[in-house]
Amino acid sequence: MRPALAPVLLAALLPLAACAGSGDSDDITKCPAVKPSGVTVPGLTGRILYTSSGGGAAACSGILVMNADGSDRRRITGPPLYVSSPQWSPDGRQIAFGGPCGETPKPELCILEADGTGLRAVTHQPGYPAYPAWSPDGRRLAFTRSEVSLGPDNIYVIGVDGSGEVRITDDTSNKRSPAWTPDGRTIVYEANNQLQLVPATGGRSTPLAPGGTVTQTPAVSHDGRRVAFSSNRSGKEDSTYGKETYSSPGAVLLPPSSGAHDIYVVGIDGKGLTRLTNDVSANYAPVWSPDDQHILFDSDREGRLELYVMNPDGTGQTRLTNHPEDGAGQGSWTR
Repeated sequence: MRPALAPVLLAALLPLAACAGSGDSDDITKCPAVKPSGVTVPGLTGRILYTSSGGGAAACSGILVMNADGSDRRRITGPPLYVSSPQWSPDGRQIAFGGPCGETPKPELCILEADGTGLRAVTHQPGYPAYPAWSPDGRRLAFTRSEVSLGPDNIYVIGVDGSGEVRITDDTSNKRSPAWTPDGRTIVYEANNQLQLVPATGGRSTPLAPGGTVTQTPAVSHDGRRVAFSSNRSGKEDSTYGKETYSSPGAVLLPPSSGAHDIYVVGIDGKGLTRLTNDVSANYAPVWSPDDQHILFDSDREGRLELYVMNPDGTGQTRLTNHPEDGAGQGSWTR
């Protein structure tokens, strides 16, 4: 079964279009300017890609890339298509995403070169693949797919050349947002609003951390010690994990009914649950920086979805993008 998409994922289902080319409809000069955020964060390195809808100009929607400090934004050109959850490869040379890239409009698991060329489909099976995640060695992709209409989404692993596809989970719950551990042996994912661990070769899943009404988008730190995720859990005493701690002084507990979604971090052993954001807005899709010194995330705290960055203890929360007409989301960070 294809689950209802959270706001962060709805923002990511955007058309990626060729804004450069010979025809007037592909003229990048006719696209809305990519606005600077007005803020740069010193010390951030690498590149961040994200999605934006182009301010209502369909020919200019899709994937953008910028330096991690928020400077030098530009669009990645490519053929018109819809993209979901674009992710850098470990070496930063390719981008994987879910969307139509084969001979039919049906969504597939797709790979695009970092310059927007070389679009190709990895999967060619029934169902709707989504949530791609590169293995640490860049040779495989984990993703979710339902094999039958209205059936449960399971986790699959496939070679980037389309070979060796295997299903590694097999039950009736919907799974989302797979994320690899750095050793390539384990995959973290969300099912039934709880984080789970499963061997990358398949097997029994084990719970990692308690959830809320919505718990999703886990991201494993590059040192393999921590998992960041988003949740609207209540923060009440839990008999298994204990009471969560707070990074921000004077944090106020928000019940699930408030609609707030916050970013949390928990140890890969399930201990040390810590809440990093604390407001009534939606905070989603955390991404670790390559050196684990910052966390990128989506938030609608200013009335639209934008990309923010913070320290791993929740301090220093700063907006990186400025898309007042359309918003921005679904970031991915590479060196």
